[in-house]
Amino acid sequence: MTAITTGSFTAAPYWYRAFENEEERARGLGFVEGLASTGTLRFALNGSEAVLALCSDTEGINAIATDDLLELWRDVAHRERERRAAFRTPLHRTADAFMVQRGRGRSILAGYPWFADWGRDTFIGLRGLRLATDRHADAHAILHEWARHVSDGMLPNRFVDFGAEAEYNFVDAALWHVVAVELLRRAAEADGSISNDDVMILGGAVGAIVEGYRRGTRYGIHVGDDGLLAAGVPGVQLTWMAAKLGDWVVTPRIGKPVEIQALWINALRVASRWDATAAAAADQANAAFEARFWNESAGCLFDIADVAGMPGDMDASVRPNPEIADVDAPHLARGCPFQAWSVGEVPRASSSPDTRGTRWR
Repeated sequence: MTAITTGSFTAAPYWYRAFENEEERARGLGFVEGLASTGTLRFALNGSEAVLALCSDTEGINAIATDDLLELWRDVAHRERERRAAFRTPLHRTADAFMVQRGRGRSILAGYPWFADWGRDTFIGLRGLRLATDRHADAHAILHEWARHVSDGMLPNRFVDFGAEAEYNFVDAALWHVVAVELLRRAAEADGSISNDDVMILGGAVGAIVEGYRRGTRYGIHVGDDGLLAAGVPGVQLTWMAAKLGDWVVTPRIGKPVEIQALWINALRVASRWDATAAAAADQANAAFEARFWNESAGCLFDIADVAGMPGDMDASVRPNPEIADVDAPHLARGCPFQAWSVGEVPRASSSPDTRGTRWR
């Protein structure tokens, strides 16, 4: 690696051994490492341009004169200003920083500086980062790339760094993908930005997800006799409440978690565009959801039905999970009384005077 710069560099190599990173320590990660400092780079901020170029092509970079480097920098800066000007607001431009390349397509980083692209985070974040900003082609590229990784109905929880196999251990990642596909279809239908053929390709992924779950897949994910989606095995966290320390599962949610049912019913409604049997399955699941999940005595929804696979055992813990299901997807089952919302309706939650829970309009 070679650097060329308009600044002045003073070599002062130091090696700090056993350097402690406090943020890493706070996260419970390895926090002791060596830290190298090669020297100091200084720029005179008197109106001249500060330029630093790094290049692995040492012969090529050394052949560039300083004046030529400044001209190259001005060209790069001009193109960057044009790129930034294409965004309506700085917020739109900042959102673009989360976009990354994934294989032949695109993906979304779950967050800086720690996370790569995670399934659930990608599909939830896509609505704001790409659909709300009218970047429909990008949204399609993201969903199309992830659709290539459907396996037995599931989508990866995350792609592990350095080429390791993707991890398939979330029940809801694939269901959030279906939400994003339907919202993209609606947005694209309104402005004609995505072709019907492209929508049909994504529809194939939706069908594969629903079929895989109906058939049964990893970690005990299967459809029960009541049409609701059961999931979970001891020692594995499949929902967003995934905290686990050693062998201790902080919030076991084996059974039929409430937000998973809403996402499942939504997936069946979306799939019914291509699969006539999915509509009847959605009706069955919605009826079971309505009958089973309202906790009248507490004025809110149960968190889990058939806890740990025990029929009729209900978890009445008050958690935020019912609220997670309140997303602007077109076909989500709602609270009590439940309704199968028709296409185009986007109901909103209203706070109940009873602080024990939330009822739905």
